[in-house]
Amino acid sequence: MKALKFSTIIALFLFLSSFNSNEKKTYFYYCTSRTVESAIPSPAKFQFKYTDIKSAELDEAEMKNIVQRWESYINQNCENFSTSDVYFYNPFEKAKRLREDQINKKKEAGKYELIEVKFE
Repeated sequence: MKALKFSTIIALFLFLSSFNSNEKKTYFYYCTSRTVESAIPSPAKFQFKYTDIKSAELDEAEMKNIVQRWESYINQNCENFSTSDVYFYNPFEKAKRLREDQINKKKEAGKYELIEVKFE
């Protein structure tokens, strides 16, 4: 039931290595989680969980905290192996477009149950 975090850690590392860790910047972020398809037998319906886009002034430590809290939330609230992904963007329009693209792709695939999650 552990969330897969390898890709998230790599993406976060590459992203965070590009700025001063103590510097706060405004970011627009959202979280997603999807069932790993090989973790449950087909033709089960997979889950795709997602949050609203939030805005915050964040430094590296605060970003890591969000990632860790989301991973913990997914580990406690998912029955099967699931990813645990957090996306940080600027400007807002980019975050909105990419989030909508992810949701639409899962909807069009027809094999995902879409679940909006309230996550603080």
